[in-house]
Formats: sequence, structure tokens, C-alpha cells
Amino acid sequence: MNKRTGFVSVFLSRLIIIGFIAQIVMGIIWGAKNIGYLQLFGESADLVAVSGTMRCNVYTGVIYPAVLLMVRAVCMAFGLPWYTLMYLLQLALALTSGCVFLRAYGKNRYGRAKYFFGSLVLTTFPFMLQIHLAILTESLALSFFILEMAYVRKAWGSTTLADARGFSLALGRICLFWFLTALTQWDFIIIGAVPVIILFIRALVVLSRTDRKGIGFPFLILACFLVFIIGTYTFIENPYAPSTPTKSLEVSLFDRTAWDAAAGNGNVRYEIWNIVGDELTEEYTAHRGTMKTLVEPRIEASLGKKGARDFFLRMAKEVWSTRKSTVIHDAAIDLAGYIIPPVVTRSLFEKRAFLSYTGRNYDVMKRVSPQFTKVYMDYSLFWFEAALMIAGVLYMLWIFKGIREKKKPGPGVYIIAVTILTGILIAVRNTFLGYGMYDYKIAGFSTALWITLILFSTDGAEAK
Repeated sequence: MNKRTGFVSVFLSRLIIIGFIAQIVMGIIWGAKNIGYLQLFGESADLVAVSGTMRCNVYTGVIYPAVLLMVRAVCMAFGLPWYTLMYLLQLALALTSGCVFLRAYGKNRYGRAKYFFGSLVLTTFPFMLQIHLAILTESLALSFFILEMAYVRKAWGSTTLADARGFSLALGRICLFWFLTALTQWDFIIIGAVPVIILFIRALVVLSRTDRKGIGFPFLILACFLVFIIGTYTFIENPYAPSTPTKSLEVSLFDRTAWDAAAGNGNVRYEIWNIVGDELTEEYTAHRGTMKTLVEPRIEASLGKKGARDFFLRMAKEVWSTRKSTVIHDAAIDLAGYIIPPVVTRSLFEKRAFLSYTGRNYDVMKRVSPQFTKVYMDYSLFWFEAALMIAGVLYMLWIFKGIREKKKPGPGVYIIAVTILTGILIAVRNTFLGYGMYDYKIAGFSTALWITLILFSTDGAEAK
């Protein structure tokens, strides 16, 4: 870079950092105000109840109720507020996972202070900080998954890929966090498997040329963890009646399409009414979240698991055949929200279009200090967009420099593609959780990827 371009890069990089320092300060203040406050989410009450009985299912997971049970036992013995200790544990894990993630993708080029600063930026972003200071499975699931992806990145470019025993140890560590994530939120048994399988295939290709005799070790490690995950959920699956139907493709399709059609006066509404009756029909028409919590359990109780799945699939097909363009349009909007959450959330706030879980989340978040929470949220969302545009300029300067110097992309571009693919899969999974129920609490990984992209753009003036 020439001197003028170098000066611009340094100035823009420092501007991004200063903007994020302000976010960190406000996040610390908001956290201090809320560390002794229990956010009133319905899911939190369910998790507390399950932690007392350990009657877990695929909706509560296993890890969170178990950790919560231990935390409550310790705090009861010492007379401490149990949720505060849980918050501190979640914050510690979030900061640690952020540091490991940034160090892995930054290839250890920078000092610990820089990665810790980046981890503070990730943790104090409002979406993240709210789940870390709440009794929700999203906090541990996000931290465990970020650690899984960090160790996938470390193994991807490592010489251990050429050594069966060394790769087996690395794979065991990756699978451990896949295991912990899946036991926190069941859906991640599939999503978490995607980067693991891609890395596994890459390693097999390398090992077939370097260490063919030891190629069975990675197979053994992968098989053991898969059995552990499936076995654990098989053991706990529906020992008691779950609050919602068994997760399935049919339920997901029904959730994605049904509410809007069922709220009208067509055949879908009539068929649901014929099973659940007048009272629930009025309830789910007024509140879309009740489709999952009230209507689907009643349908499954009436028709049985197989009959309910057939019903869900038939209704989804009927909606698709008559309202295809509406379904695609609404799904695309939700998908965009899960791919770049801060931008869509800011748009919702500006339009006051709270026809989603976004409004509920925000109402819960601002109960302790509404005015400060508004400033904190508004600033963080604004600065995310501003920093993203500045980062775009910095990356363009990088690209022009690379073209002039005839540099080719390094092998790390492939693991970045795998990471982006994984983020897109999570966004698709979130989109099928329900119609018009955009929820920024479950969009933490996508948000973390965008912030990481912004943070690494500030290295342009210093990177070698």
C-alpha cells in the first residue's frame, strides 16, 4: 500500500475499534445492572422446573438442566442467588470460546490482548449478552458450538491431518464439543456434524497418502461419539409427556406454513378447528407462538404420533399448493433475518414491526433500565451497520493490494467456506422453527461471524 492508502486503512481500523469500545462499555454497564435480575422468559421457567426433576427431553436438552441443578445446589448451600452464578459461568465460557475462536481463525498472529478485546466485542453485543445473562439453553449451545468450529479450524490447517493418531486426538476434541452442543440443543446433532464430516473426509484423503495403516482410529473416534449422542437422547426420549410434539420434518414444514393460513378462514383452519376446538382456535389465531405449544400437542394427542405427522404434512402441502408465493416470500424474509440478524432487527425496531419474538426479547431485556437499554441496543445495531460498511472499504483495499502483488488465496479459504456453509444451515434451521417468529436469541452464530469479519478487517494496516 502507498502511504495515503496506508493512512486511510489505519484511520478506518482505529475508528472501528473506538466504536466497539463504546459498545463494550455500555455492555458492561448493562450487565452490571442486570447481573442480579432473572429475565422472565417462559423457557427459563421450564428449564428450572426440569432441573429439579431431571425429566429431560429433546426440547430441554441434557446439559443445561444438569449444570443448572449443580449450580442451584451449590448456591443453596451457601445462600447465594443461583441465577447470578449461572450468569457468571455463562459469561466466562462465552469469553473463553470467543478468544479460542478468534485465535483459531486469526491463526495466532496477534497477542492475547487483541483476541480478548475481540471476545469482549462478541460477548457484549446485545443479542449475545442478553442470552448469557438469562436462563436459556442458547448461551451454552452457542459457546460450545463456537468452540467446536474453532477446533475444526485449528485442525484444518494442521500437520496432524497427516498423522492418524494426532488427528484422532484433534477429532476427539472436536467431537467433544459437538457432543456438548447436541446435548444442549438437539438440532445440533445434524448441524454440528456437517463441519465434522467435511473435516473427516479431508483428513481421510490426506491419511490415505501419509498414514494408511492408522486410518481406522478416526473412524473409531467418530463412531463412539455418534453412539454417545444418539444413545443419550434415546435414553431420555419422552420418558414423560413433552410440552411439544416430537421434532420431525413434518412438524417443521407445518410450523413454517401453517399459522398464516390457519389464521384465515380456509380449509386449514377448519381442519385444525375440527381437532382442537373453539378455545384453542381463538388462542392460536391471536398468538402465533401457541401453534407449537398448544395446538400441535393437542393434535398429536388426538391422532397419535404417526397420524399427527401425516396431518402436519398434508396441511403443509395444502398451504404450499395454494399460497406458494406467500410462503416463499415470508420464509425469505425470516432467512435474511437469520443470515444477518443485526440489520434485520434494526429494521424491525425502526418500523416497530414486532410480529415476532424480537419484541418479546426486547421487552424482557429493558425491564430493569429501559432508557439505557434503548440507547445500548440502538447504538450497537447502528454501529454494527456502520462498522460493516467501513470493513467493506478495508477489504476492498486488501483486494486491490493482493491484485497488485499477484497474491493467491491461501488454503484457509476452504475452511472459511465450510464455516459460512454451517452458518447458512443454522439460518435455514431457524427459519423452519415457525412462521413469523424471527428470534434474534437463536441467531448468535451468524452474528458472531459478521462481527468476526468486521474485527479482522482492522488487521489490514498491520497484517504481514
